[in-house]
Amino acid sequence: MSAQSKHPTERGLREKNGKWEYRFNLNGQPYSRVTDLEAVPENIVKAHAERAAHVEELKKGKPMIRRVITSLDHAVPKFMSWYRSEHQNRKCK
Repeated sequence: MSAQSKHPTERGLREKNGKWEYRFNLNGQPYSRVTDLEAVPENIVKAHAERAAHVEELKKGKPMIRRVITSLDHAVPKFMSWYRSEHQNRKCK
């Protein structure tokens, strides 16, 4: 069985919340990242390309920083929901 004919999960990919997630080990350290790619067969090659780029950057010693951009309209309700769950029965100081 060739590497191309293996199921995506056998090649370090898995579906997570409708997106592709890749996982790998480098120098005994596990790494994983959920991509922005929909978990459809058409995006398998792109997800593997992201994984390979991540491995190469780590081998070069460059840290992979992923910026998450969230609009304020989305962030405020999410924060308030978390805040209320954490402080529902306690008063602020």
